[in-house]
Amino acid sequence: MADLGHQVLAIDQDIETVNALSNPFISSRSFNLESDEWPLLNGEFAAIVVTNYLYRPYIDELPKMLQKDGILIYETFAQGNGDFGKPSNPNSS
Repeated sequence: MADLGHQVLAIDQDIETVNALSNPFISSRSFNLESDEWPLLNGEFAAIVVTNYLYRPYIDELPKMLQKDGILIYETFAQGNGDFGKPSNPNSS
């Protein structure tokens, strides 16, 4: 998305790899998304993309954080997914 000129907010506990990209369209934030106070509440985004992560307590908040006509892409486990790649374990996704 950043390579297409879109502003991106990249969030993870370890942002070293993202920062190494040195892309001016990417802002990174190191957050623990499993803390009692969720740092993204009341955020507003044109798109939200979640990969290799599933934490259910705040999953219902994501659609509320989208701007009008925003898009949510959430990669998570589905039955049979292991036949094609990751995530492959329904207990760890």
